[in-house]
Amino acid sequence: MIAGIALLGVVTVTLASWPVERVGEQDEASQAVTRAQVAALTVEVVALREDLRRAREDDSAGSRV
Repeated sequence: MIAGIALLGVVTVTLASWPVERVGEQDEASQAVTRAQVAALTVEVVALREDLRRAREDDSAGSRV
């Protein structure tokens, strides 16, 4: 009887762990995509800041002349 209960527990845990692993894999893939998007946005923000800095320098140089 104890062996039957143990076997039922093992089967239940095995069946329950499969969807949990699938969700974990999808979550990891989603996080990887999000990290890549954040990195791309960071590069774009840095470039925009540099453009803004250059535009301000051009404006201030033009107003001096």
